[in-house]
Amino acid sequence: MPEQIRIDDLRDRPERIDDVADRLWTAWWRDGGVSLEELTGLVRESLGPSIVPSTFVAHRDGQFAGTASLIAHDMDARPHYSPWVAAVWVEADHRGSGIGSQLVRHISALAFAAGIARLYLYCEPSKGPFYAALGWRQIEADVDGNDIFVLDA
Repeated sequence: MPEQIRIDDLRDRPERIDDVADRLWTAWWRDGGVSLEELTGLVRESLGPSIVPSTFVAHRDGQFAGTASLIAHDMDARPHYSPWVAAVWVEADHRGSGIGSQLVRHISALAFAAGIARLYLYCEPSKGPFYAALGWRQIEADVDGNDIFVLDA
């Protein structure tokens, strides 16, 4: 029987920093000219004491399965929106198993419990239905090619 998905705060699993940085760098940052070392530094900022920023890692059967973060700002075009659920990533062999949903729900619940009243995220239009199914509401379309969503406590 497969192990249930476990979600841990990166502060409790710092050995996963390199996994998180590698996946995010490969998916979104490498082609933008940001070095892996720079991105690793950004991920390490999640080790501080505040809820923002925070990074969470999902595990299944002891394997790294995904990650997501809560950060102050994620879109230069919208500096007045904060904080953001960002960098939701699920390993290819774990996609479609509910890990992404669990990560997003986990971060949202922790943020709301900490007194944050509203969260933002942006995604490619093709990913919008995933977030809408989790209760997120689209508030803007085609901002630098992405749609912006909000979730209220």
